[in-house]
Amino acid sequence: MLNWYRNFRIVQAASEQDIDEWLEYIDRDPWQEVDSSFIDALAYYEGASVLEVRMDNGKIYTFMGVPKNVYEAFLKAPSKGVYFNKVLRPKYTTR
Repeated sequence: MLNWYRNFRIVQAASEQDIDEWLEYIDRDPWQEVDSSFIDALAYYEGASVLEVRMDNGKIYTFMGVPKNVYEAFLKAPSKGVYFNKVLRPKYTTR
């Protein structure tokens, strides 16, 4: 409840332009579709260093502590499945 109140006070003090930018940011879709035979899309949350991987079957893996450069390398990997199994799964904690 206190977080809500604190955030409300910040929004009250913000300018209209700041509020518009904030709303645009939170309304954006974080998922980026990828070309893969079994991975559907990726979502990366930079502030939290969290990478989510959505599989074709709908299952979502959440990896904690993933640096942005690892996410960017995943996007560029020629085989998303190989990158997922060789880099992400053995090195990063899933939730």
